[in-house]
Order: sequence, then C-alpha cells, then structure tokens
Amino acid sequence: MSIRAIKLKTGEELVADIEGISTVGDKEVLAEKVTLDKPFSIHLVPQENGIGMQMIPWALYAKEHSITYPSSEICFCIEPSTSLRNEYASMVGLPTIPDDKIVIPEGNPSIKLST
Repeated sequence: MSIRAIKLKTGEELVADIEGISTVGDKEVLAEKVTLDKPFSIHLVPQENGIGMQMIPWALYAKEHSITYPSSEICFCIEPSTSLRNEYASMVGLPTIPDDKIVIPEGNPSIKLST
C-alpha cells in the first residue's frame, strides 16, 4: 500500500493509503479498481495568515473504512508532500517519515559548512 493524494472526477481531493498501484518503468500505474484505505478528504480553510488545510474522514459512515473505487474515476494520483503524508499517517496510526529539512543542533560549534 502507498499513501497518495488523489483527485476524483467529482472534484474531491483525498489522501489515502491506496492498494492497486504498481510501477512500470519509472511510472506508477493504477489497477482497474483500487482500494482506498482510511481515505480523508482535503479541504482548504481560511486562517488568519492565509489559507490552511483540513482533513476530514471520507465516507465515515462506512462500516469498514476501506473502499474499492474505479481508477477510471480518478483524475490524478500523486505522492503527497512529506508534511501532508505525515499528518495523514499520524491521524490513522501509520509510521511517519523524516522530512527533507536539514536540522543543525543549536550551540554546536563543531559543525562547520565547507565548500
């Protein structure tokens, strides 16, 4: 399974752990039907300093929060940003991954940058 952000033909944007993705060469290909495990819809919300993002469980009423969906109804399926992926993972109990930032501990004079 892979955490991906998808846009449906209905206009909804989701993030989910998706089963049914395979790799052919350097491209990901979706099976005829994919399984969206614990899908969350992505919503933009106004905040004091601009626009933020909110995730809400999608199809929360479903007994099993795993939904089979035809890939023909998906406009795109992409790898989400690390921050979105980690926020989703922490909400559904999956492991998070380190982000792309370099962290330099404060007060450590032994670290020097060289070119």
